[in-house]
Amino acid sequence: MLGIKLVFDFREAQCPPGYTGQSPSIQDDEDFRCIPPGGLRGLDLQSLPMGSRHRQVGLYLANVDVRVFHLDRGNYLWLARDVPAPP
Repeated sequence: MLGIKLVFDFREAQCPPGYTGQSPSIQDDEDFRCIPPGGLRGLDLQSLPMGSRHRQVGLYLANVDVRVFHLDRGNYLWLARDVPAPP
C-alpha cells in the first residue's frame, strides 16, 4: 500500500593488482588515485588510474513520495515528502 522501497547501492572500482589506493584529500574518501608499486617518482599524476567507492542507503515510501531517510557519503537526509524514490 505505501510501496516501501529500500535503496542499497554499494559499488567499488578497485585499483589494478599491486597498486595502492590513495585519497586525493582528507575529505574525499569516495574517489582515490591508484599509486603503482614503485611510487610516484617521475610519473604524471593525471595519467594514474583512479578508483572509486560509492555507498548509499535509503528508505522510501514510494507510493506516497515520502523519504524516510537517505544516507549518502556522510550526508544524512531525513523525513521529507514529495521526494520520489531513486530508480
